[in-house]
Amino acid sequence: MKKLLATMGQAAALLVLSMSVNAEQGSIQLHEVLDATLEHQLENVSALMEEAAPADQRLSWMDGVPSVSVLYLHDQTTDGTREGEINFSVPIKSAIKKQAEQNLMSNSAVIKASAQRQLALYYSGLIRDLIWDLQTQMALRGAEKRKNAVLVNLVEQYSKLTELNAMPKYALYLLQKELSGSNILALQYERQTQQLMSQYYALTGLRVLPTVNEEDLPELKNNALAQHPDIQALDAAWAAYDLALNGQRKSAQPWSIQLTARRIEAFDFSENQIGVGVDVPISMGNELSATQRSEYMHQRMQYEIERNKLLVQILASTTASQTEYDFLLEKQTMLDESIVILNALEKSINELLSSNTQDQAIVLRNLIDLIDAKNEIELNRIAIKRQIANIRQTSGLSL
Repeated sequence: MKKLLATMGQAAALLVLSMSVNAEQGSIQLHEVLDATLEHQLENVSALMEEAAPADQRLSWMDGVPSVSVLYLHDQTTDGTREGEINFSVPIKSAIKKQAEQNLMSNSAVIKASAQRQLALYYSGLIRDLIWDLQTQMALRGAEKRKNAVLVNLVEQYSKLTELNAMPKYALYLLQKELSGSNILALQYERQTQQLMSQYYALTGLRVLPTVNEEDLPELKNNALAQHPDIQALDAAWAAYDLALNGQRKSAQPWSIQLTARRIEAFDFSENQIGVGVDVPISMGNELSATQRSEYMHQRMQYEIERNKLLVQILASTTASQTEYDFLLEKQTMLDESIVILNALEKSINELLSSNTQDQAIVLRNLIDLIDAKNEIELNRIAIKRQIANIRQTSGLSL
């Protein structure tokens, strides 16, 4: 019994040491992990990280480039006149066009914010999966190491019984095979934990795990789906198209200011003329052409279809996550009812092992079953916490 307890103690110490090496705990929060990930992953994406460059206000009133036209006329008669004219034309944005562009600039900020929220949600999902995969692997690895320590002692018990011809050798061989499988399984859990830590470092640039992994169960409001980053990004993209189309309406066509200089020379006189002209478009009928109206209707239908499909998809994912969470809670209630029994069973097993009973092999086998039962409770608790993270993820809530 003392040897078993010592072996299990060594296994626990090795487990703690391994966890400290592979997954250091530090004073870092989940939102800080996300901030570090965004900085680590998006350092080369200047379009999302940098502030938008201010527009050149000096030329914001022009709608295109100025133009210059030169005209020369010469009468072919002997005493004919000659005329020379130069015209300078500047297109000026209409008030409607300027308002449309201002709205587009404001919407560009909304598009950028939506893209940042989408990326934050995407990386939040990756972080959540890695952290809870690590928690699961650590729980499995810890349970397997405890089982391994019991199996080692059980092999010793079976070996003694075999030497005394009190047990057939095939039982010892089966147990040794089980111990070998346990060693391989523990090695696999160790390897998977190391791989997850490598992925965590590659994603976040951090070598420490957050102090607290649990998140609060969200209270979803009626308009929660409309606040989802994917929905807001789709709405912002449609708004950009709609605003851009407003700037193409007939009433938004540019004005034109013309400056004209003319020189007239005749046989008996000459004169210089200077003039100013303004072209103001007058819209009549439909503001958009037939092609524009057709394209608008097509884009509108596509937007509404995509938005409806996205809403249905998000609602289905959120409902499925909530349903799974309710199931895990109900399962945990049943598992918790067995904790008292398991604790009593563990106490009885320890008493039997301390008494050096002749049936220690059977008792050790029961101890392995007890380890599996307790680990099932721990894994379900982890699954509940992970499901809360899934509900937040499907609801569009980043870390």
